[in-house]
Amino acid sequence: MKTHYDVLLTNLLAIPFRLKRDLVLVNFGSGNNSNPVTKLDDNLELILMIANYDPECGKLAKALDHIEGVNGVDVRIASSNFLGYGLFNECIYGIPEFKARFSRQIYCK
Repeated sequence: MKTHYDVLLTNLLAIPFRLKRDLVLVNFGSGNNSNPVTKLDDNLELILMIANYDPECGKLAKALDHIEGVNGVDVRIASSNFLGYGLFNECIYGIPEFKARFSRQIYCK
């Protein structure tokens, strides 16, 4: 069952799709379909890109705990690749793997 938070998140994720369509940056549908984007697929994948994060802040750990429980959204986290800007599959983690791999950076106090 979806919670209020789940519905809110999926509605917020629909905004960039609507904007891209309005700006004709992407072509949704076929034959110039002008139906409004009101709902996204139930199997969403969201990639969070985190840069310049202060490990002593503690906000990331709390946010990950909230996001991890969202139904219907596959949340992934991208880390930098040797201080570069490339986005490669080897640098994208699910939340449990990210927490385990980078625990010193997100739970530091």
